[in-house]
Amino acid sequence: MTKLLLSLAVSFIFVGLFAQSHIELFTLAGAYGFPSNYESPYENEKAMPAGVLANLKAPIPFNDYTVWFNQLTYTTFHINNDIQMLAEIANPIHLHSFILQTGLFKKFGNMMDQKMFGTDVDKGILVLFAPRYMTDFQNTSSKNFQFGAVVLYQKIFSWKLIMRFGAMYHQELGGPYFV
Repeated sequence: MTKLLLSLAVSFIFVGLFAQSHIELFTLAGAYGFPSNYESPYENEKAMPAGVLANLKAPIPFNDYTVWFNQLTYTTFHINNDIQMLAEIANPIHLHSFILQTGLFKKFGNMMDQKMFGTDVDKGILVLFAPRYMTDFQNTSSKNFQFGAVVLYQKIFSWKLIMRFGAMYHQELGGPYFV
């Protein structure tokens, strides 16, 4: 167990040191979970989880210092089985999510060597609004809509060190939270 935790820690540090500095305009990913047993009273039955994520980004540059960022993400998650469960238990589970992220990224600050740093200024701010619609397409209501927002401040210290500090707000069924 110690080796696993150490491997994960080293992996996260390594990945963090070599983060990408570009965006992918389209992402398509899938997940499949091997059939696994339920807990009591259905322990002899198997659940088969699967999911899909599709993400499209469309940044719109206004000039060298301002970009309107747009991203639409669709995710779906299913747990399939052949069990007849109690009526109050959601079965099978089929969830869908549509998340729009839209906002402005503005660069400003002190001039820098563009060839060395990849940008000509050392600071930036991102204000992003993120409405979300999550549903099973059966029992939809206003509770399926959620709202979120992110504000990030970016500071470039060197070509090896870019730091971002920010805050996030999210409103969902369980209540709002602010990070």
